[in-house]
Amino acid sequence: MKRIAIIALILSFLLCGLLYFSGIVGSSRARFERDHSIKLPTAATEITCDPFISLSCLWDSGESASFVMLQKDLDDVIRQFNNTRISPEGLRGVSKDGNIVAISTEERSNGELRVTIKTTWN
Repeated sequence: MKRIAIIALILSFLLCGLLYFSGIVGSSRARFERDHSIKLPTAATEITCDPFISLSCLWDSGESASFVMLQKDLDDVIRQFNNTRISPEGLRGVSKDGNIVAISTEERSNGELRVTIKTTWN
């Protein structure tokens, strides 16, 4: 019985790791880049995805996520979107997959920005 419990525990850890690194659960770089059709800057940190579980494979919906990056990388991020324009909510555009994105930024110390991207999947 103890052996089965240990095997089940090991398999659970492996499954959790697989779900996280494949970008289905959690706030990983892979999930962010897949769900928002964007390549994050190498120096991006504090990546947060909402909701906790990626539902993009189940139905069309939307997702919000944020990350912290250096202010100098902002142009590289914005260039990844088409038809960008300024709206009252911030910057709006279309991802390479045709999804509508709204981008807002918040200045932080040391030349950093917190960037929030809200994507509505088409």
